[in-house]
Amino acid sequence: MVALKRWLNVKEFENEFGIASSTQAKWRKEKKLPYSKMGGFVFYDRNLIDKMFENHCVVGVENG
Repeated sequence: MVALKRWLNVKEFENEFGIASSTQAKWRKEKKLPYSKMGGFVFYDRNLIDKMFENHCVVGVENG
């Protein structure tokens, strides 16, 4: 099993989740995306991102 990196930079986040850096910037500005900033660099905590996705989960309705 490969351990996942806890902290992702903008490019790593884009590659892993398919969310463009411009969309990330928009969501950060709108306070929709949790992030940390150090020395002008943006980092995402995987634990907070996972929670964000879980909190925005849409449950489908079964056919039938």
